[in-house]
Amino acid sequence: MYNNPYTVLKISSLATVDEIKKAYRKIALKSHPDKINNISDINERNIKIKEFTDATNAYNQLLNNDMADMNINNWEETFDYIMNSQIFKDFINSFINIPSKIIKHEFKLDISYNDYYSKNKKKIRIFLKDLKEPIFIELDCKKYPKAIINYLDDNDNEHEIIFLLNIVNNNKNYYHIVNIDGSIDVIYDMIINTAEYLTGNIREHIFINKDLLLIKIEPFSNKFIINGMGINNGNFICNFIYTPIQKDMWDKLNTDDKNIIINLFNRIK
Repeated sequence: MYNNPYTVLKISSLATVDEIKKAYRKIALKSHPDKINNISDINERNIKIKEFTDATNAYNQLLNNDMADMNINNWEETFDYIMNSQIFKDFINSFINIPSKIIKHEFKLDISYNDYYSKNKKKIRIFLKDLKEPIFIELDCKKYPKAIINYLDDNDNEHEIIFLLNIVNNNKNYYHIVNIDGSIDVIYDMIINTAEYLTGNIREHIFINKDLLLIKIEPFSNKFIINGMGINNGNFICNFIYTPIQKDMWDKLNTDDKNIIINLFNRIK
């Protein structure tokens, strides 16, 4: 499938050479292999590498009329070709390895459970020192506890923006504990009745991210754990809070049923 190089670089078809180079550098600063070492998720790394590969193809097509006939559907082969090509080495020398001071910024940011579990990135506006206008960033809160974003301003200055994330609880139904390794267990207290405590049950529970969970209540158990569903590789823990028979429920029973229950409990005293 043909990718329009102007669309890939997000520039006008009337863009100048300098504008093409600037657009390419902006993408490379975010997606170049040297810039994604802090990304551990394989799928996310592949997305970044493909973005860089597509941008390099577009750059070469516009400035060098190169690789126009290459099968760009196989982006992994294209990436290997790029990494070993002379044009890529020239790019490294002219863009990536230019001695320049990266301007670093550090922000502390509180995020909620909903921010962390949301399928969408958190949109924030920040002001950077020496820049007159605010910049708008889409932050992936799943990077907790630290997210790093590279930004290229209009003067070609590279900024490294570091967000130190702090989890705050704004949900009355859940709470959390921070483990020694930095992982966070998210906890929910589920009220269960006498029958569930004695014989077990399976309950449906809608989690923070709107996933429907099946909570298995084993007889005489006090919790159900889903590994890895907490924050930063922590767990989701569903505590079972057993409540005795309520008076209104007891009053609905007839005398014979009450006597049967009383006899049963007398046997296990």
